[in-house]
Amino acid sequence: MTGVTGLFLWLLVAASLVYLLHRGGRLAGLLLCMLTLPLFWLAINMVDDQHLIIGRWTVVLAAPTHLLGVTYQLMPAAQAFLAFLSALLLLFAILYILLGGHSAWPALAILLLIPLSGLAMVRQFAFQPWWFAIAAVIAAVMIQNGRLGSTITAQRTLLFPILAVPFLFVLPQLLDKAALNPVHQQPLHTAYWLVTIVLFLLSGAFPFHGALVMQDEDDAPLNIAFWWLVSEAAWLFMFQRAATLWPAWFQSAHMDTLLLWGGLLTIGWAGFAGLFSRDLGRLWSYAALAEWGSLLLLLSHNGTLTLTLLWLFVGRAISLSSSGALLTILSRQRHALTLEKLHGWARLFPFTAAMLILSLLSLLGAPLTAGFGPHWAVYQTLSTYQTSWGLLFLLATFAITIGILRSVVVLAATLPSSEGRAIPWPNESRWNVLLALLVMVGIIAGFIYADQFGPWLRYALASLLTG
Repeated sequence: MTGVTGLFLWLLVAASLVYLLHRGGRLAGLLLCMLTLPLFWLAINMVDDQHLIIGRWTVVLAAPTHLLGVTYQLMPAAQAFLAFLSALLLLFAILYILLGGHSAWPALAILLLIPLSGLAMVRQFAFQPWWFAIAAVIAAVMIQNGRLGSTITAQRTLLFPILAVPFLFVLPQLLDKAALNPVHQQPLHTAYWLVTIVLFLLSGAFPFHGALVMQDEDDAPLNIAFWWLVSEAAWLFMFQRAATLWPAWFQSAHMDTLLLWGGLLTIGWAGFAGLFSRDLGRLWSYAALAEWGSLLLLLSHNGTLTLTLLWLFVGRAISLSSSGALLTILSRQRHALTLEKLHGWARLFPFTAAMLILSLLSLLGAPLTAGFGPHWAVYQTLSTYQTSWGLLFLLATFAITIGILRSVVVLAATLPSSEGRAIPWPNESRWNVLLALLVMVGIIAGFIYADQFGPWLRYALASLLTG
């Protein structure tokens, strides 16, 4: 048995077991943690010639597998990607346990790792967007979360992956023609343009950012944050794979220009919309969108992943997960995230409100939070390339900060006479761990930055760059 076959079987069995307990609330989350830990351990410790003996089977981890004419293999780049996904799943499983949820999210989350693992292990680039589209279908079910109301967020999750599908039918044929006749460059150049179209459709850049903005008041922010992070990580993986396979692609198909303008427009739109937003869910989305736009700007200049970019993404994972968890608690209690319905809420639960605001500010890079170090590094990098880029990044951050401060005024206002302390609410003390995580990681990040982001990030970057 190869590592590819073993991984797919493990994830299928794990998803089935977790689904059987999906009504068990915290028990399902605990089982998810137990089943994800071996995957995380294997991803960070695997070596090329490693063998695992499980009963009668000997699993050759790095051996290639051929399925329907497509080759899959656990390469170092896939190993780094799976390590991040499993660590992210562990983090969200812990948050799920803290929230005490009673949904199918644990089973759908680990099921989502099957197409994402396929995306990481397939050797032919043309099939990676197919796996992304399959993952988007599972994500739409996860985001809908069994609701019978509005489906606009789930629909937007599916929209651009489906629009990219027609291009995927042509792409393998063009790449095969280019490989058979290297002298004739036209098929390869056409393939470059198709790759650019597909990746830009899936990038979440303006105007294709609809899937990265929370649309419905009854959406589950934690579910949405999980999909944002894993889909963005998958997109970065596909981008780096294309840049590694075809060094001339990035500039010859004008992907650099598209990412430049897409990143600038994404940051500008997020700042403008966040300034006037009256909904905490959307304000959260715009803060995350501005950060993603800055990441696209970095890519437009370098054309490859960098340590600054990876560090920004790690800080983004911490900020989005913690803020998503707090917004989920608030959404469950108030059944809405519009400021008009949250009048005076901070007076009832000051500690939870303080952590929510802190987690939102972390997305904007406030000092002593997980986002400060990466954002400062990004600002310095953008300003080095173009002063106007750094200025736009600061203006967008300032505009969204004004929106957050306006929210603070509403949340801290005098309570309506009908409100009181009889509202049921989870114990606030359980969120101490989130506050400590945001503050301590923000402080420690400064020391990591001084030491070149740590050896693991350097190893992960080297793995991704070599494919």
